[in-house]
Amino acid sequence: MWFKEKKYAWFILIFLWVFGFIGSLGRFVAAYYQQEIASFLDVGRGFLGFTWSTSIFIGAICAPIGGWLTDRFGYKKVLIVSGILGTLSTTLFLFTRNPIGYYCGFGLLSGLAGIGASTSYVLVNNWFVHHRAKALVVLGSAGSLGLAIITPIFVSNKTWLDWNNAYWIMFTMGCVFIPLAIVYVRDNRDTADIKKAEKVSEIDGTSSSDKDNLTLNTKNGAPVIPSRKLTTIMQYMRNPVMATVIC
Repeated sequence: MWFKEKKYAWFILIFLWVFGFIGSLGRFVAAYYQQEIASFLDVGRGFLGFTWSTSIFIGAICAPIGGWLTDRFGYKKVLIVSGILGTLSTTLFLFTRNPIGYYCGFGLLSGLAGIGASTSYVLVNNWFVHHRAKALVVLGSAGSLGLAIITPIFVSNKTWLDWNNAYWIMFTMGCVFIPLAIVYVRDNRDTADIKKAEKVSEIDGTSSSDKDNLTLNTKNGAPVIPSRKLTTIMQYMRNPVMATVIC
């Protein structure tokens, strides 16, 4: 235990922070090397802006879908699929090097990778108990610090650190991230036991949340249980992780 938290909790925070830090490289390349990329592809900046807008739009749609998939299948599977899609987006452009490959990679596939927008927050929320808010803030700082540190490095070494090298770095880190996530990311057993207990209680009768929301029927005095789907939706919307992702 480190500072009242499991050692694995701090390990997974550092793991996610490092890759979030390096992942900010994609935002830097899209913003700083627009002229060079547009010249290489023989397109205007409007095409790059349209590709970026497509990625943001698809990502905004996929984020809540990814949250639902995380609740249904677990954050590990969604995190791995999101990493694969992100790596494929870079791979497609590196090996096609044309406007179609750029749009399909950084517009479509990059947007679909947005299903993993909430997985890191859910993962941290799942493992941290006493320092959950601090851990979420630290995790959120990875992208900002990444831009602040990576920008001067690439700008001062522009002669040999160009957008092509940046994309190869992103590709390499994606290939490293996927097997590491498969090996090291795991569920919190304590939380898994709680979920199993909740499922058992649902099978036996009403869940604890349903019991808290029992209302009496004025006609016959029998308890009326609110719809389970409505209760699930309300719990989902009250989740602080979802509020963080939406904001």
